Amino acid sequence: MSAFDCYGLSAFMWCRIIRRSAGLAVLLGLLCPQLVWSQAEAGAEAVQSSAPSNSRNSASLASGNALLQQGIRAFRKQKFVRAREFFLQAQAAGLGSPKLHYNLGVVHYKLAQPQAAVGYFKLAAQDAATEQIAYYNLARCAQALGDSQQASDWYVKAMQGRDPRIADLARRANGEAQAAALKEWQLTAQVGLGFDTEVVGLVDQVTSLPTNTADVFEEIQALAAYHGLRPYQGDLSLQLSAYHLAYQTVQKADVQSFAGGMRWRRDVAQNQRLAIGLNLGHEWLDHQPYQFRSGLVASWEHAWGRSWLKYELNAEWLNSQLAESGPIEGLRAELSTSLVRRVYSGLGLFSVFGQYNHRKSEENSPTRYGASLQWRSPQWGAWSATPGLQWRSSRYDHASLPPEQRLRMQVRLLAPLSPGWQSRVDLQYEHNRSDDESRRYEHLRVLLGLLWASAGS
Repeated sequence: MSAFDCYGLSAFMWCRIIRRSAGLAVLLGLLCPQLVWSQAEAGAEAVQSSAPSNSRNSASLASGNALLQQGIRAFRKQKFVRAREFFLQAQAAGLGSPKLHYNLGVVHYKLAQPQAAVGYFKLAAQDAATEQIAYYNLARCAQALGDSQQASDWYVKAMQGRDPRIADLARRANGEAQAAALKEWQLTAQVGLGFDTEVVGLVDQVTSLPTNTADVFEEIQALAAYHGLRPYQGDLSLQLSAYHLAYQTVQKADVQSFAGGMRWRRDVAQNQRLAIGLNLGHEWLDHQPYQFRSGLVASWEHAWGRSWLKYELNAEWLNSQLAESGPIEGLRAELSTSLVRRVYSGLGLFSVFGQYNHRKSEENSPTRYGASLQWRSPQWGAWSATPGLQWRSSRYDHASLPPEQRLRMQVRLLAPLSPGWQSRVDLQYEHNRSDDESRRYEHLRVLLGLLWASAGS
């Protein structure tokens, strides 16, 4: 929204709401509490406060309500400092209603004091009448404070409220906030050191057989991303990534890759989104050109109740550049469906997928399907956690290899160290079951990482 009125909505929105029907009195009561909270209700609040003189308390609260009305009038005249004085005087007079807390939050926001506004909006969110719109404005404060993750969490709470207009407003604001979170340029780099009990699939799961060798490895990853949002035209994202992985003793375990991609996304209807993308990548194995990847991605997302559904088709062509990798050359196509939903104050992701491979070698042409489940926790003190579980089944044509079942469990822990630095711990356990003993393995991978990010416009 372009501007706040004293209850979080613009004057233009007010005109639309009032014109729709007289049946929106409940919404007006939510956003303009003074219209529905009568003096009788204020008196009832005074009765509940066990004070020795009811008449004195009633007079005090009447004075507080009068000061609140003066503050609202000053706010509407854009006299925010004067409005804040009246609101604080009303609070000092003993008025502690949710509408006062809400107005104190809004006026502090208008005075560029979002941190002070947060406390008042949290008090307003404790009452059912102002809960949903308070959550929306808490999200606005979090954005002003530069905390995009917290802003998204508050927007999601507002989306789950009873009023569909505020829910839709929060949904659109959340989408815009997420699209703008990268600003224009973002640079992320990670350096990590880890331990692997068995080296598995260094470049591609079908090219590298597991070994029984435990080894220490180093991993370096850098990502540069550009994101531009254009109203009515959608948003365009570009990214470049570089990756290095090296084990200390296992042969042919030095891998580098450089990749780039672009994606265009646009809202094609209310709560529906279309995206298409192009990906290119080059990989080196032991400092020799290994393979070149090129792929097309198309996805469609839409709201489903309080959840988001996403359907994605990813088609990739692998061109081998090393004689030993010739059998992997060919096509890979994957179709997946994902469901994102708020779960226990965190964010849950469930997906199912099917994958078709057509390559020169039948051993490298499995048909796969599987499912995965992830949950991103809220912040627990300094840490946040993302546990996940994935199951995958592989079938090979003409019985060139027996079927395989793979189970992967992983946990990622993140903790901020400073505004630009994060520490990260990845734990991954993988078990692959097959009648072919050479393809049967278990391994445990631990990676300790240090993550740095910088964004600029």
